[in-house]
Amino acid sequence: MLSILLLCTVAVSATATATNHTHASPVENTICGRLPAVCNGTYAERTLEFVDDQALTGTLPPELGNLDLTSIHMWRTNVSGTIPMELSRISELTNLSISWSRISGTLPAGLGNLSRLAELDFYGNRLSGTIPDAISDFSELEELSLGSNDISGTIPAKLGNLSRLTSLYL
Repeated sequence: MLSILLLCTVAVSATATATNHTHASPVENTICGRLPAVCNGTYAERTLEFVDDQALTGTLPPELGNLDLTSIHMWRTNVSGTIPMELSRISELTNLSISWSRISGTLPAGLGNLSRLAELDFYGNRLSGTIPDAISDFSELEELSLGSNDISGTIPAKLGNLSRLTSLYL
């Protein structure tokens, strides 16, 4: 059984159809087009990773909330739009890192439902608004990175209750 699918520096022009791998990582590829919204809950990967893929466009599909993921890592993509509220349904998610992309809007308060989250990283996007108090519900949070956005307002005092927090980038 394939447990890790790592696609490095290749031109992908077809769809990978293996259903038993647990990690999809198309690193430094020429994968282009929109992030597909075909996530129906049968996708076996536990980690979704797109690194340094400027050709990847579109928005985060709400269907990501149907997956049993533990990690979402997207760095330096052209994915845009808002953070879908449906991500709050991924109960096993421990790492949510979408940095240096074009994500806009506000941080949904519903993300506070992600009780196992250890890393929340939206550094270098176009987020606005304030830091929601719900972030203080992340009892496992070790890293919070929201710098290089347009976030304003005060830092919620409840962030001081995050006893495991070791890195804070605002």
